[in-house]
Amino acid sequence: MICNSVLSHLGYDCQPLSSGLVRINTPFFQDDGDVIGVYIEQLGDDKFLITDDAKTLMNLESRGVSLSQKRFNHIKQNLSYRGIELNQRAEINSISNSATLAQQLQKSNPKLNYHRWNGFRLV
Repeated sequence: MICNSVLSHLGYDCQPLSSGLVRINTPFFQDDGDVIGVYIEQLGDDKFLITDDAKTLMNLESRGVSLSQKRFNHIKQNLSYRGIELNQRAEINSISNSATLAQQLQKSNPKLNYHRWNGFRLV
């Protein structure tokens, strides 16, 4: 169900990991060559959790960006404007239903919407 919904709208590679949990591999890459991916977990009949499993902020830290509490809060605030949560485990999360899953998937990962983040500065 999850893969069918995402694939029919976006065409991304979808890998089932377990019942109700998939990894979505996008055609986009990090600067280090790693594929940009997210996880989708089915929480109910028509409720899905989209998460980056904290990989976005870990990637920033691995590149030498110090994520002070001020920076973390700034990122959290910017994500919240888009209806996306950044939790204390540094996971970027979003809840969706099947009708909006593909759109929410794109909105949930900053790297997938680089044009919206281009010029975003960590202060």
